[in-house]
Amino acid sequence: MTRLLQFQLAKAFRQKAFFLYLLAYTIIILSEGLAFKQNPQNDFAQAYAGGKFLIYTLQLQSALIGPLFFLLLAAFAINLERTTGTFHLPLINGLSKKQLLHSKFLYLIILMISSISFLTLFAFLVSGLLNGFGFVFNGLTQSLFTIFLTLISLLTTCIGAVLLCLYTKNVAITMSIGLLILLVDNLLNQFMAGFVSNFSFLFYNYAFSLYNGRQLLARDIPLGLGLSIFYASLFYYLAMRKIKKMEF
Repeated sequence: MTRLLQFQLAKAFRQKAFFLYLLAYTIIILSEGLAFKQNPQNDFAQAYAGGKFLIYTLQLQSALIGPLFFLLLAAFAINLERTTGTFHLPLINGLSKKQLLHSKFLYLIILMISSISFLTLFAFLVSGLLNGFGFVFNGLTQSLFTIFLTLISLLTTCIGAVLLCLYTKNVAITMSIGLLILLVDNLLNQFMAGFVSNFSFLFYNYAFSLYNGRQLLARDIPLGLGLSIFYASLFYYLAMRKIKKMEF
């Protein structure tokens, strides 16, 4: 499975989509860092001053675009391979269906964690070089805790992305359904946050990253972690059940 995972990651890097994703966000982060430096009295700049600038970069990835991009990576690794007839080839070489599924999970999770880590480090360096690293360390502990919480909800999102790909036939269908789910989720989070927070793990991609300045409530952390773990376990079970029934 290790060799298959290495092959998947190398393939993702060759496709350049992952690097273009990182490049786009580094440009956004750099431009926002310069804007905050030029106008530090701006309400937006003050809200993300110091270490909180890392939270801003996290919010860019945790809401709509980030999950949609990770879904696209999953679709390339599953739907596209099924279309071209290469998805089942590792099974011919002796891997089990369970190992094949685990390689897809790990592939997506590694890319997700790598992107969050790289862009967080880049934001730290940009803010530090522009404002002084002493300034960045102000509020850094809170930012790192926020990133940790958001990674957990995004991990569940990645597992859900793999599950969706297993149940859809091609990349277009997968992306259409995924975009619809994320758009509906975005609307519900804006207008029915109190209700949605009771059952939607996607809500906590927003809540844990303090999206739009939202503050965490006392119940948010245990409820969000509980929902994330529950849905991750459920999605894993359904994905394992699905792949065992698939015929190649």
